[in-house]
Amino acid sequence: MASSSSSALIRSCRQFRSLPSPSSSSSFTFSARPLRSPRPSPTPIQLSFRRCYAASPFPTASEKKLFRPINVLVMLVPFVTFGLGVWQVKRLRWKLDLIDDIQRNIEKDPLVLPPNINLSALPDFAFRRVLLKGKFEGPPLFMGPAVEQGIPGWNIVLPFSRSSTGGSTILVNRGFLTEAKVKAIKDGTDRPPGIKEDGQSEEVVLQGMLTKKWDEGRGRWTPENNPEGNQWFWKDIISMASWVSKENRKVEPVFVDVLDDGKSPLTYMMAQGEPIGRPPTVEIRNQHATYAVIWFTLSVSTAAMTVYLLRTRGRSALKSRPSMRRI
Repeated sequence: MASSSSSALIRSCRQFRSLPSPSSSSSFTFSARPLRSPRPSPTPIQLSFRRCYAASPFPTASEKKLFRPINVLVMLVPFVTFGLGVWQVKRLRWKLDLIDDIQRNIEKDPLVLPPNINLSALPDFAFRRVLLKGKFEGPPLFMGPAVEQGIPGWNIVLPFSRSSTGGSTILVNRGFLTEAKVKAIKDGTDRPPGIKEDGQSEEVVLQGMLTKKWDEGRGRWTPENNPEGNQWFWKDIISMASWVSKENRKVEPVFVDVLDDGKSPLTYMMAQGEPIGRPPTVEIRNQHATYAVIWFTLSVSTAAMTVYLLRTRGRSALKSRPSMRRI
């Protein structure tokens, strides 16, 4: 019995030795299979999500509605309005600094306008009070239209000769005249204030204010000037100086507004046909603080609307997904 078992074992070993080796046979190949790493166990958050929902990879109609162009524009409104509010705050700071500079210039003592004026330096002396000595000359220019005490009219601008002091001729805005007075001057039935019948005038000393800019420029809705009709709708100082210049008299593009002394009532001056000068103060419209509050309020309100839109549309999108089901 033992001998038969041993002989069977020997035969099995001989058969195993007779098998071809992997290197000796081209038909026999052996490839090692990589060991697969064990799958990591899901986290508690993943388990919680799997227990609740099984999401679909395709967006639903509600999700597509959430990103419509109109909704995207609504989402951008809070950022745009906030930026506009910041811009208005910067404009407010600039306007306050400008008002302070103007007020400081107004409070300074009036200076005597030099005979030779440096045109490039004029912007630095904006709203400065100046003293002038000379004579008014023709022809007049009419700039406007303007309204004073509810009465329509125009501002009369005259060349002002400073030849007695060795200075150049400049433009001086004498002030407001009623339409009836302006029409009479244009028709030749009346003379400009301060001009005699022979076209001459007496030498005067007056106090004025330099214009804020050398050339203001025309506004978007302001019509073009009409030199042929002597109607100047905006302060084109260069063209105005050229229009009143003559061969023997060159007018410099310097513009000065005569200041009203406030001694006579305005209605009395208009009835007498006297020009009304500008007040010695400057009123600058400053609404930037109001605009900033409006823009910031719109930013906050539209931001709240955007949050509400995202939350409601997001919830409706989750509920409308066809493959999202409760497990």
